[in-house]
Amino acid sequence: MQNIYEFSHIDQKLSKEKVKKMKDFYAYYHKKHGYEKLYRSFRRKNFVGNLSAGKLIISAAVAGGITLNPAVTATLTGVGLV
Repeated sequence: MQNIYEFSHIDQKLSKEKVKKMKDFYAYYHKKHGYEKLYRSFRRKNFVGNLSAGKLIISAAVAGGITLNPAVTATLTGVGLV
C-alpha cells in the first residue's frame, strides 16, 4: 500500500498528538475523496447506460411501428431493458 503521508512540511514545534491528529484527519478525508471520485464515475456510467437503454426502447417502438414486425420490437426492447 502506498504511503499517503508523502509530505515533509510538518512543523517540528507541534506536539506528537497534534501531528497524529492531523495525519488521522488527512487519512480520513483522503479516503473520502477517493469514494467521491468512485461515486462520480458510477453516476456517469449509470447515466450512459440509462440513456442507451432509452434510445434502444425508443428505436424499437419506431422500428416496430414502421415494419409491423414484432420480432424487431421484441429484440430491441429486450436489449434495452437488459
